[in-house]
Amino acid sequence: MDIENNDITNLFSFVDTIIPSDESMPSASEIISSEDLKWILENNNKYIDSIKDCLNFIKKEPSTRVVGGIQELNEDHRIEILNLMQSIIPDQFNLLIEVIYLLYYSKEKVHEIIGWNTDESSDENKMIPFDSTILENVKKREPFWKKV
Repeated sequence: MDIENNDITNLFSFVDTIIPSDESMPSASEIISSEDLKWILENNNKYIDSIKDCLNFIKKEPSTRVVGGIQELNEDHRIEILNLMQSIIPDQFNLLIEVIYLLYYSKEKVHEIIGWNTDESSDENKMIPFDSTILENVKKREPFWKKV
């Protein structure tokens, strides 16, 4: 991975804007660390180019340079930059969001808060077998398309 630690720190400064805290859930920075972000980027090439694009976008934003750097941005500036990023480079933005959500919702603390039992073999996670009889009426219908 050729994203510098400083860039990881800069990107990490946006995680609480993406997942802020509320009365029932902690913010992203309370759950994940910049080391988590670094780990996912080192272990999954899918995100590298998009994250680089997002970092370049943030660095080139005029408000970033005016206020004295990425770390000096206030919440309103971060929101504005993320909104612009979403409209200008939506694919890269979506992968950034995916990374943050993957890290956040992979943590045991979040599982406990939302009551998510991750044990695949537990009774509550077993699916009932599909009942194919519900399709009987559909199977009896004539095709609505024309054969060519």
